[in-house]
Amino acid sequence: MIVFRLASILRDFNMTQMELCKRTKIRPATINGMYHGKTKRVNVVNLDKICRALDCTTEDILEYIPDEEYEEFFKGRI
Repeated sequence: MIVFRLASILRDFNMTQMELCKRTKIRPATINGMYHGKTKRVNVVNLDKICRALDCTTEDILEYIPDEEYEEFFKGRI
C-alpha cells in the first residue's frame, strides 16, 4: 500500500493545508484528500508542485508499506 505522509510533513513545516494550496495553486479538496490519505490517484503535476513548495522529494511525501503491515496497523481504526 502506498500512503501519503503529507500530514506529518506539513506539521514539520508548521504549515496549514490552506497555505500549501496557496503556494501550489492546487484545489483545497485535492490537498485535503492527500492530507487525510483518501486520494487513490495522484496527478504528477500536483506532486511536482508540492515537492517544489516544500523543497522535498516524492519519497518524503509517499511511503510504501507492505499490505500485511498496513492492515495490522489500521486494524480496527477504519
